[in-house]
Amino acid sequence: MPMKKKTKKPRKPRSGRTQPRRGTTDPGLVSPYVWDQPAPKPALKPRRATPTMLTVRVELAGSEPAVWRRLEFANDLTLEAVHRVLQGAMGWENAHLHRFEVPATEGERRASIVDELYADQGEVRETDVRIDEVLAGPDDVLVYEYDFGDSWIHVLRVESERERSSDEALAAVTDGQRACPPEDVGGVYGYHQIVAALAGETEPDEELEYLLEGLEGYDPDVFDLSRADSWVRRMLPARR
Repeated sequence: MPMKKKTKKPRKPRSGRTQPRRGTTDPGLVSPYVWDQPAPKPALKPRRATPTMLTVRVELAGSEPAVWRRLEFANDLTLEAVHRVLQGAMGWENAHLHRFEVPATEGERRASIVDELYADQGEVRETDVRIDEVLAGPDDVLVYEYDFGDSWIHVLRVESERERSSDEALAAVTDGQRACPPEDVGGVYGYHQIVAALAGETEPDEELEYLLEGLEGYDPDVFDLSRADSWVRRMLPARR
């Protein structure tokens, strides 16, 4: 799970460094909320009749070099379970709000699938949607946004699908590259500034120095596959 940061003094938010919610490599990935209109309903696909495992690549949008993971998901996992897997696989601390986005049944807006905190706004609950209802083939994309301030956008794409045996784990991490960005650093822009400062490519300003003091031991190049997979497997039962 996430590396414990050694914080020397309380954190403060980075003024002027928070990336806009549309500031990703694909500005159309996440659509803005429109509060005076009914929430669009997601275009869900039929559930699989037989147990399968989906191999899914997850990439942090805008990261360069790419921060990514290759995961296996049981097709009948709810998106609430997928959220927990993504937190452990990526290395986040589950300290902020999140949501999923998929194509809507009609119109150009994308539909949100959310946790219980947003259930009263008309969006579909993530506990009611399975992953095979939103990811059924290589052309399907599932967007997962974590932390609405820093707006970490994760793009999930199916790579393959196979039959699932009755005794295998419901989720696993099989590959990946680079460490998860630190929390509360101003999104992808702030993360790139930290990476450049750690590599000696830029002279950090006062705000960046303040953040770096709490990141002792952080290495953006290191991804511990065994540790990530261990965390994911502990989050879910081995079989059902």
